[in-house]
Amino acid sequence: MRGSTVVGTYGYMAPEQFRGQAVPTTDLYGLGATLLFLLTHRSPAELPTDRLKLDFRSRVQISEKFADWLEKMLEPDAEERFSSAKEALKALRTKRVIKAKSNLSIPWKGLVGVGIVVIATITILKSYKYAFFDALGLTVYVHAQIESGNIELKNYLLKGGNPNLRDATGLTLLHQAVSETEKDTVALLIAQGADVNAKDNEGKTPLHLVENQDVAQLLIVQGADVNAKDNEGKTPLHLVENQDVAQLLIAKGADVNAKDNQGRTPLHLVENQDVAQLLIAQGADVNAKDNRRGSTPLHQALFLRMREVYAQNNQSNIPPRQALVGRIPDVAELLIVKGADPNAKDNHGTTPLQLAMLCDSRVAQLLIDQGADLKINDHGGGTLLHWVQNKDTAELLIKKGADVNAKDKHGITPLHLPKNKDVAELLIAKGADVNAKDNRGETPLHLVQNKDVAELLIAKGADLNAKDDRGETPLHLSIRHRRNPPPHHMPWPIDPMVWDNTSFKIAKLLITKGADVNAKNNRGETPLHLVQNKDIAELLIAKGADVNAKDNQGGGPLSYGGEPGLFELLERHRGTR
Repeated sequence: MRGSTVVGTYGYMAPEQFRGQAVPTTDLYGLGATLLFLLTHRSPAELPTDRLKLDFRSRVQISEKFADWLEKMLEPDAEERFSSAKEALKALRTKRVIKAKSNLSIPWKGLVGVGIVVIATITILKSYKYAFFDALGLTVYVHAQIESGNIELKNYLLKGGNPNLRDATGLTLLHQAVSETEKDTVALLIAQGADVNAKDNEGKTPLHLVENQDVAQLLIVQGADVNAKDNEGKTPLHLVENQDVAQLLIAKGADVNAKDNQGRTPLHLVENQDVAQLLIAQGADVNAKDNRRGSTPLHQALFLRMREVYAQNNQSNIPPRQALVGRIPDVAELLIVKGADPNAKDNHGTTPLQLAMLCDSRVAQLLIDQGADLKINDHGGGTLLHWVQNKDTAELLIKKGADVNAKDKHGITPLHLPKNKDVAELLIAKGADVNAKDNRGETPLHLVQNKDVAELLIAKGADLNAKDDRGETPLHLSIRHRRNPPPHHMPWPIDPMVWDNTSFKIAKLLITKGADVNAKNNRGETPLHLVQNKDIAELLIAKGADVNAKDNQGGGPLSYGGEPGLFELLERHRGTR
């Protein structure tokens, strides 16, 4: 019977075999029948030929192109089939039936388009001595062998496979073997002719990815360029995290002061104290400046530390990198001890001590001990006390004579800026004016960015209804969400979602504490004109806000926009436009 399971070619007999014939394409029919069974759990005899495509689609997700290809494999007439395995494989690639996705870590996910069928095809076609991986572009499958052992990779190479096969990102097999620290696989690939200086799409060579000294040695012995630059101008030494690898690179001629496209040396990017120590010992310039900001390695170390602190405090939209916390201060301290200039200014006039004010009291103390200038002002006229975010550091500065009421060019005092209650308490205890006004007439309560600090200011006598030059009270600004001080005091933007939540909390606090809910600004707008949030609007109305107050143009709160439900609320309280 046609399609019977027999002991023979892949378990299924081609039609011509029942006529006592066998041709080169007979095996292709058997392969096609096997794939068909894997897809549908049916043999060719169980599927009417006029319903073949329909059954494919009803039983498994498969592309029309693959169905067409499989039909040609299963042609009853041998002359209508592919003439050889090579032709069949070429057709798969030409029609782009298989599209490898090299960015997936699980080996077979890159073959998700046809799944187990393709795996079976690969397995069976190994009997054809042909570099089918290259023909199909199945780089994911070959790259996967590096993760699962190199037996299959050896077979691939011995059958004429390309040792420099690349995936969609330009990574060669050697790149992946290096990143997986597969020393034996690295040696195998090199022996088979892998290019040790091949670059991926980012311009990185295998040596840029190395994490193991023995693997690095293998590459270098075979001619890997220790000063090769990627597309960003970084050498392997810019990216190294392992001290032993760094030591080997330097011993083999890596330039410790090589600059990337932004003028940064390896010491600018180092995140490991041991590697930093090695670089400095080998002559790295601790005061080298980059091209972008004029930052020294010390600026950069503190900038990274500041990034972590802001992320941890949910004050920034910069994602945290927990692995750096605790390591960057060590690098910064090492740089200071090894001669980094504590008064070096970047292109914005920022010194390391100003950055330390924002993030690390220990480093700040060390900088002061090393002679950092305590009277330095930033480009906006701000003193160190304007920058400080830590009570211990603030106390140290005040003991050294810092003025708690000093104003910058915008008229802002240190009390306009603190992000935490401890610093604010200290400043007030040392005589800071809670109602000091900046050049726009704004008090600390207008600009407060923390509910606890707002409560403290109110408790210490801050005027709830003080008006700025636009006639706006702190309540107006909290409802507007417009409380940001000048940008030179804002090294990181506040996350809008975090700030929205903080503004609502401050608005509720001000209303609860007795802020005038009907105060008008210079345009005649009350807080209810500006409100966008239904909950705040309800609270304002409950405290006596006039739902029909008119601005200078005669418009009421209803004529302004707002979130869903706000209009209905105002109308329910008989508000008019």
